[in-house]
Amino acid sequence: MIVRMTKTTLILFGWIATGCGGASVEAGAETFPGTREAEEMERNSCKGDRESAVDVNGDGKPDIRHVFEDNKERCTEYDMNFDGRVDISRFFADDGKTVTLEQHDFDFDGKLDQNAYYEKGVLHRKEQDTNFSGLIDTWIWCKGSYLQRVERDGHHTGKVNTWEIYNQGMLVKAYYDNNNDGRPERWETYRDGQLVEIELDSDYDSKPDRSEKIGAINTPAETKPLNCDGSPIPEVEEKKGSDTSAVTRQQEEEQSAPWSQDSQEESSEEKNEEQ
Repeated sequence: MIVRMTKTTLILFGWIATGCGGASVEAGAETFPGTREAEEMERNSCKGDRESAVDVNGDGKPDIRHVFEDNKERCTEYDMNFDGRVDISRFFADDGKTVTLEQHDFDFDGKLDQNAYYEKGVLHRKEQDTNFSGLIDTWIWCKGSYLQRVERDGHHTGKVNTWEIYNQGMLVKAYYDNNNDGRPERWETYRDGQLVEIELDSDYDSKPDRSEKIGAINTPAETKPLNCDGSPIPEVEEKKGSDTSAVTRQQEEEQSAPWSQDSQEESSEEKNEEQ
């Protein structure tokens, strides 16, 4: 069944397109450097026992496809640019309402560019293909509205070479593996989102042997938290005489190592989500 849409519904459809777009934590859940490797983006199958199609632009072809099973919605597919190919797929939990996964094709080439995973309807992590190669090269973890961890295959060699740790959306640590040996050779420390120290491993023994303190003159005057799911970042009211630093030293130490023990728990959670 194809349902033709009114002008009002077209406006609502445009809102959906804006809302679900977008370019990927629990603290301390980092993987050991070099162990996470690129994987192919795979599109989940949207199947059920009944479906309802919607014709958005009146050309007689379905642009939205709702799929049901046991009278509950299992998934929805959207063709955003009316070229006959699915651009957004949304999958639901057993209640037929709570989103568990969204898959996005941002450049309309018929290939996936992002997987967005939800827990209890809240965005938890994302996987992205930033160079449109068909392989995941960026992994993002969220906590509420905030970005909390990012791992990148910035060299596109098939394994992670950059690790970024955030606290409430503010960058506190960054690690770089420039020679692709699976170990960082550059460590960066941030306070209030601004770079304050660089450590280097010049002899590749996995230990920093040089360090440089960075003055405020070399950093941006203002840095704001990075959000993860497109929702507004709440403003924090500053109190006179209080410490407004984004993180304490203890928080930095707890989150600083990209190979902490919690990585095994995080890897287990990801496997369960994918199953």
